[in-house]
Amino acid sequence: MHGHLYATRDPNTYVSLPARPEKEVPQEWEGITPLTDDEEGTIKTLIAERLTPWLEQNAMGSLNS
Repeated sequence: MHGHLYATRDPNTYVSLPARPEKEVPQEWEGITPLTDDEEGTIKTLIAERLTPWLEQNAMGSLNS
């Protein structure tokens, strides 16, 4: 499985996500600051505590269904 963490620090700010990795299209990444270690930790914790259990309970089954 492969994933990326994207977030905005302001809920009223629209985020246009880059289409490709930064090495391939650096211009799309201009102005996007990386998450701090604390921000990344918070997101990982929320995923583990809230999203993963919700998915396990509500999103079981085949992707082809």
